[in-house]
Amino acid sequence: MSAINLSPDTDPTLSALVDSTTRFVSQNYLWLQKHYTFPNDTLKDLEECRQRVPLNDALIVLLLAIVWTIARFSATKYILTPFARVCGMSRSETKKYPECAWKFFYYLFTFSITLYLIFGQNCCNYFSQRSLIWKDYSINDSIPANVRTLYLIEISFYIHSIYAVIFLDEWRKDSLVMFSHHIITLALLTLSLATKAHRVGVLVLLLHDGCDVAMEATKCLLAFKSIGGLFGKFMDVLSGVGFILFLSSWYVCLSPVLVPIESHLLEFRFIVKILVNIITGKSRVEDNREYSEGQSDKAINQRAVNGVHKRGKQKQH
Repeated sequence: MSAINLSPDTDPTLSALVDSTTRFVSQNYLWLQKHYTFPNDTLKDLEECRQRVPLNDALIVLLLAIVWTIARFSATKYILTPFARVCGMSRSETKKYPECAWKFFYYLFTFSITLYLIFGQNCCNYFSQRSLIWKDYSINDSIPANVRTLYLIEISFYIHSIYAVIFLDEWRKDSLVMFSHHIITLALLTLSLATKAHRVGVLVLLLHDGCDVAMEATKCLLAFKSIGGLFGKFMDVLSGVGFILFLSSWYVCLSPVLVPIESHLLEFRFIVKILVNIITGKSRVEDNREYSEGQSDKAINQRAVNGVHKRGKQKQH
């Protein structure tokens, strides 16, 4: 199979990354129709990708996934949940806060590493020199050790996240979507590592993790809002600021490279719903994506009230 030129003609802007990718697909569509068969060639390519992932890397990823799971369980039980109780958060927020805080610290950690790799080391300066992303690309390229380490950390975390959705997280309205999101992200990271597409991969991780830092920080602030009083009002204001920062980062960072998959569309729908409610004055910033109906304190209290009313009616009869 002959090599296809992936190098862009000019240094693109972030939004032009999608345009250049679209041009690449359209220009090579006819070539793929003539020389590529599905599923035979696809299975061969997947097998080649599997062979390009060393066994040591796979073992490291599995070990790290176990470490993430143990670390989250320990942090939730011994640090984050007791902290939420000491702060006086509501019952539903006490359940929610450990997960938000865990993800916030993780994404802050990986975002900081990615920032350092891109802006602190010359080997990954693809943000300001985007023409280098696909220049002289080859599937036989070597991946810098620090970039490979970042990939292994990210892949292991999403393996842990798949396990967490099933066994650790509270079941929510978007749990199935998050499950599919983690599987798709895991597949993309693995394919990016195997095909040596790490140059663009590092940029995508920077944009993706940066948005998640803002999102999880805002959700943590919403949890603190349940404490009430002057502090709760202050957290309410901060959560509004955090939502604006998240919305701005989501638009600037993810919209130029957004892939129209279900999880991102659902996320966009919730963002628009919250924004419209704030503008029209119907509500303040609320995390209406987290829990399914009947799991909030309000729903719990309503069920209790309904139970009292039912018992009262039975006594009357």
